[in-house]
Amino acid sequence: VDAMVLLGAAVPDGSLADGEEFARARIRAESIVVLHSRHDATLGRPFAWGEAASLARKTRAMGRWGVRAPCPVDCVSVDVSDSVPDHNPNLWLLSNDVMQHVMTALFPAQHLLGLSDAA
Repeated sequence: VDAMVLLGAAVPDGSLADGEEFARARIRAESIVVLHSRHDATLGRPFAWGEAASLARKTRAMGRWGVRAPCPVDCVSVDVSDSVPDHNPNLWLLSNDVMQHVMTALFPAQHLLGLSDAA
């Protein structure tokens, strides 16, 4: 797999760290792009309550806050809050900003050549 793109990921913000459930070293994708929006209300308090109730004590969602520093190798965390106002898949997919990042991750050569509209 060349790239994995996470949109509003409902997992703890440290999930890609060594020793965690989705540690970067265990993911076979060459690159990971994490898109997050601070406007995602569902990944705010409701996520934190659910994690606290499960005794996980990891209350910050990656899809709201991004990847907890330090960001793993070949991973980028991008704040798309300006174009994603809530926790709704349609809002994510209708965002030009989000789709630009998705297309760049999936078709890097075309993006570098300025051919991103020719898909």
